[in-house]
Amino acid sequence: MSSKKSVRLANTQKDMLVQELKAENYELRTRAQDYAQLSNRLVDVEQRAIMIREDKDKLEHELKCRAETDALNISKLQQDNVRQRKELEDSDNYLARLKQELDALRNEADARTVDVSRLTGELNNKADQSANLRGDSDHLNRQFQIESQNHR
Repeated sequence: MSSKKSVRLANTQKDMLVQELKAENYELRTRAQDYAQLSNRLVDVEQRAIMIREDKDKLEHELKCRAETDALNISKLQQDNVRQRKELEDSDNYLARLKQELDALRNEADARTVDVSRLTGELNNKADQSANLRGDSDHLNRQFQIESQNHR
């Protein structure tokens, strides 16, 4: 009996050892699956990190290009602004000269209008004097003719 007991005990120990090994095997498989899942997640995260880094680099490049383009556009706009201010200043100066010329022409026109009015007045006076002189001349001619006829 003792040998049966020892065989049973050995079988029980074997069964327990098999159970322990099965449990350990199950735990190792579970850990292996967990590791595989974590490894897959790590690969996914690394790929997403690479894509995000590439997107970031692409955006940084685009922003740098846009900043350079904006800087060029700003420079061109500033140059255009300076040029247009100069043109505006030149136009203002030209307009001021034209206004001065217009004022001078108006003054000259006013002076000529005064001269024309004065000359018209003088002409009217001369015409009146001429008419008076003609009238006097006609009157004198008639008197002369009357006297000439009376003396004959």
